[in-house]
Amino acid sequence: MKRGYWLPVVWVMLGFCVTVAPADDAPTAPPADPILKSDDDASPMDVGAERWPGLMEPPPPPAVSPDDETKVLEFLQKHLPYYHGRLVQLKQRDEKAYGRALEYFQEKVRQLRAMPADARDAHVRNANLQVEILCVAREYHEAKTDPERDALKDKLRKLLSEKFDVEQRVSEYRLKQLDEKLNRRKKMLRRRAEDREKIINEQLRRRLEPPAAQPASPTTAPASEPS
Repeated sequence: MKRGYWLPVVWVMLGFCVTVAPADDAPTAPPADPILKSDDDASPMDVGAERWPGLMEPPPPPAVSPDDETKVLEFLQKHLPYYHGRLVQLKQRDEKAYGRALEYFQEKVRQLRAMPADARDAHVRNANLQVEILCVAREYHEAKTDPERDALKDKLRKLLSEKFDVEQRVSEYRLKQLDEKLNRRKKMLRRRAEDREKIINEQLRRRLEPPAAQPASPTTAPASEPS
């Protein structure tokens, strides 16, 4: 896989605090996205990772407008400075990878902005805590004296404690979303039950129409036009 196709969501595990890790140190698989975890999200590594047959390059992703780029960078600089810094560094090293990363973060920022303020703050804090915890853990392993390690251990415990509480808030928000979705589905099911005879009559009417007026059978593929 080309190195340029890695998105900054994996940067939490690379270099941690200060410098961009060398490419040789890149992990074989990206960690979970600490900003927005969703089973519906495609892996960032899937974006543009495949090559077309032959020598043809994959089509470029939709360009992010300069105004949208500014908005994304401003949001990241204010709320997720670690990711802002990585994105700026990526732009200097690889414009194509930067474009893909910018498109990815544009969608993440859109999702965050659509959340209620308390849920957005919890997601953002969770992502920032992830970075802080990795940094402190690295400092702990590099510490030379027991007093240094003891102090860093206490700091790490406090961060982990805060992260646990924040993750609870994030989970509560997601469960609320699932409850609302489930309630909508239940409401739709009740309405469908109430309209039982109407639905059956409409389906019967369609089946009694002349064959030429009926839609194509789902089990029969339409004839393909000659090329």
